[in-house]
Amino acid sequence: MQRKLTPPGYRPRQRGETDGKTVVESFAHALAGVVHAFRTQRHMRAHLIIIGMVMLAALFLRIPAWETVALFVSIALVLLTELFNTALEMAVDLVTQRYHPWARIIKDVAAGAVLVASANAILVGLVVFLRPHRWSERVAELLQHAPRRSPMETMLITALGVALLAVIVVALKARGRAGTFLAGGAVSGHSALAFFLAASILFLTASLEACLLALGLALLISQSRVQAEIHTTREAVLGALVGAGTAALTFLLTHFL
Repeated sequence: MQRKLTPPGYRPRQRGETDGKTVVESFAHALAGVVHAFRTQRHMRAHLIIIGMVMLAALFLRIPAWETVALFVSIALVLLTELFNTALEMAVDLVTQRYHPWARIIKDVAAGAVLVASANAILVGLVVFLRPHRWSERVAELLQHAPRRSPMETMLITALGVALLAVIVVALKARGRAGTFLAGGAVSGHSALAFFLAASILFLTASLEACLLALGLALLISQSRVQAEIHTTREAVLGALVGAGTAALTFLLTHFL
């Protein structure tokens, strides 16, 4: 006989009894479901990181309203399908703890919905962010009003940015209490430096082609750290975000000085 699983504190509803929840309580329960999905599902956390990067890129490029709406709709579809996928998997596991071909099909179909939504989001992102000359024109617009600097001043600003990056990476590694500056730890220093240089090339040259080449090299460096099992994928992604963010902060601040 199969054992019935019930969550802690569960009490069957009596006949004629309503749930008695207010709108605020219903909202709180819904929010708790979203938080639970982010806490327990690795893919949801990965989506959160990607969403943050997309929003920063949209703000930087000043994406038009209709393209921003397309991004929001695509993001919402991915999150909704992930939430439904999580709910269906938990419901199937609640009904049966044994292998069943129908249970596998249900989970595969739910995962397929996530795949379709993710593919759609990727296509929308490519159309929005990889339009010809969008990045180079935006960077050129920023640099057009920037004060002219000598090569020595540019090197000094870049060196200061690298120093700031080193401080941030050391602080994050110290907070994680693992690894050294050159190996291991809560954030990949190699990934941070590689993406700092890639972003710096974009700000200094306003060339999308040069930036894409530098970005490809930065991705290879990050992948090598993961493949060598020195860092996890999460640590490499965090390093990339720290490096690119530090470069943006450095050059955007000095733009006004």
